[in-house]
Amino acid sequence: ICLIHDPEIIIFDEPTNALDEDGQIFFSQLLLELKDQGKTILVSSHDKDFLNQVADHIFVYSEGKIVKELEHEHEVEA
Repeated sequence: ICLIHDPEIIIFDEPTNALDEDGQIFFSQLLLELKDQGKTILVSSHDKDFLNQVADHIFVYSEGKIVKELEHEHEVEA
């Protein structure tokens, strides 16, 4: 539903929660296609594998503050 009006910025909160493996693959491909279209996508997620697949930048938050920024080729640290 959030894509109906072709927004420039899209925000997802835990989008892979409760998706099966096929759903996760579909959603990852969708995000990569949207990114290729120039969309800005913000994702809040605890799914480290998913973030490493789709993110250009990963920000680690603690107590409401950014404590670390990682590039997509790095593992997300706890």
